[in-house]
Amino acid sequence: MFFAAHLVLFVVFAQAAAQTTLRSPELFGSNGSGQFRPHIFTGRFLEAFGKNSANSNTVQHWKGKFRWQGEEYAFSMVGTDPAHGSVTTTVPVIVVPVRYVFADGSVLDPSTDISGGVTPLQSILNSPVFQDRDYFVGGVFVGHTQLADAMQRANFWNYVSSNAPDYHVRLDIPTVLPTQTVVVPAGAGDTFTSGGESFGIIDEDFVFHQNNPQLLQLINPDPRALVILVTHNIGLVSGGLCCALGLHFSIENAQGNSINNQITYIWSSYFATGNPVTRATDIVPLSHEVAEWMNDPSNSNFVPPWVYPRNPFQYQINLEVEDPLVSGSIFNLLLNGQTYHVQDMAFLPWFTRTAPSTSVNGQYSFFNQLRGYSEPFSDQSDYSFTQIDVPGAISTRPRGINRYGQIVGNFTDTAMARHGFLLSDGSFSTFDPPGAFSTTPTQINDAGQIVGFFRDSSPFSRIRT
Repeated sequence: MFFAAHLVLFVVFAQAAAQTTLRSPELFGSNGSGQFRPHIFTGRFLEAFGKNSANSNTVQHWKGKFRWQGEEYAFSMVGTDPAHGSVTTTVPVIVVPVRYVFADGSVLDPSTDISGGVTPLQSILNSPVFQDRDYFVGGVFVGHTQLADAMQRANFWNYVSSNAPDYHVRLDIPTVLPTQTVVVPAGAGDTFTSGGESFGIIDEDFVFHQNNPQLLQLINPDPRALVILVTHNIGLVSGGLCCALGLHFSIENAQGNSINNQITYIWSSYFATGNPVTRATDIVPLSHEVAEWMNDPSNSNFVPPWVYPRNPFQYQINLEVEDPLVSGSIFNLLLNGQTYHVQDMAFLPWFTRTAPSTSVNGQYSFFNQLRGYSEPFSDQSDYSFTQIDVPGAISTRPRGINRYGQIVGNFTDTAMARHGFLLSDGSFSTFDPPGAFSTTPTQINDAGQIVGFFRDSSPFSRIRT
């Protein structure tokens, strides 16, 4: 909402000759209504696919696989294979409070701000993410343990209830490092006030391609540990779309370029109960990311395309266990007189389309919001993967495609600037509206008109053609 004053719509024209022929359907498919959906992923994203080799200098993990319609899907998860019996994995945790200082002088600090009588940092440390409590799923006791461990035990209940009763994947007592201060440049973020609280919005590229790598280099963590970067009242914006409140990532360390040499980390924000901007309060973002990190530590677990239960026009191909339920109910967890909030988690059988489910009570999710396995994406047979990388870019985001195969999107260069691109007949063209310091094309029609957003120093919205 605050950034709306700094987002400017633009329309430009691509070269779309009348004689241009339709591309073959491997890049896109029709849903029968004349709409075409892109199914294209950047090379850097696909680069991690299949890197599930044995443990070395990274977080403890195991490998599994399943088949769907003749295709084999491999995955890696934190801990040990529950099929091999009772083993307790305890992952070291490094918590880093991140204090953001904005150009307008506003400061958001999880280690000193007070929220509900305590700092966000202390609330997180006292929460079910790290502290034990009893968990019952449909009347079945799954353990006195941490939230993510309880979810994972319920996930693999076919083993836990038989040959692996003492199977656990736990987070160790966190090592809390000194607060790290990050100065957010004027072009990378801003603040607003609502309900008497201050909130910050920061460009995702600044955080994940520039700032977080610098923080991790400074911290120099043991790659066998999980690093959690904790923030307060911060949302991340990408291409004018707001807001990501938490994300989990893996990044190569200095010793190699595979999963055996990766640092896994989480960036997560904290919002007080009753805040005016999001219902994802207290540990909803962090518990979401811990569960997804535990089920996909290297961000490389691909599954058959699945449709969001509450949005049949949106789909995903990753083993992101809480994304399917992000629009679902929020649940209360009591611990030491404090109420914390969490969302549901989809079990592995939901993604593998196993019937009946092998998880606890034959359920497909921890709080039983999913009544069956995932709905396949109906057009998946029409697609294949195509690598797209703008030359010299450190990240590339295709966002729109027309019937002639022309593709638009944005890319980030080595100077951390974001520009627009057009891919037509195998050639890239890059562009920026005059005065823009961030450009995000979002769609291109069959006439070659491109629409999107850009940010400049003006406080007013404008339309450019």
